Amino acid sequence: MNIRLLGQVCILSSLVIAQVGCKAVAELRRIERPSIQITGVEVHEQTDEGTLVHVLVDVENPNDVALPVVASNYTVQLDDMVFAFNARPKRTLPARSRQQIAVPAVFDTTGREVDGMTYRVRGRLTYQPPGQLRRFLTESHIPLPTMQYSGTGTLSR
Repeated sequence: MNIRLLGQVCILSSLVIAQVGCKAVAELRRIERPSIQITGVEVHEQTDEGTLVHVLVDVENPNDVALPVVASNYTVQLDDMVFAFNARPKRTLPARSRQQIAVPAVFDTTGREVDGMTYRVRGRLTYQPPGQLRRFLTESHIPLPTMQYSGTGTLSR
């Protein structure tokens, strides 16, 4: 192959990559990060052996496009007990909407009363931006955007 032709191919390839990258960055500027906050932690069910706690999280997507949630990672701690979970939920944040998500955590509370226990929550939802931006991030091995939440309090029934 001719060196001059090889140089032209390299320059053309670089221009194409730069244009796709610039379009992806412009697309990113149009996508606002969804907001997320913990609105409560409640005992959903308790038996002699265990307790199911729901962390209530409000998520708002201010964008004109739906955003698929591709990963959910969280840790819930009740006093000295810890529940950690990683999932790939099949959930989408609809365009211009607000929704409440109940994040479950299960604890072995045999012989213990949970009322009055201190809780600590830390979590992250990873979402997928639309179109070329998603493709650019994936191909460039850049992590997808996330929303983080955390909170502490006292559990009451």
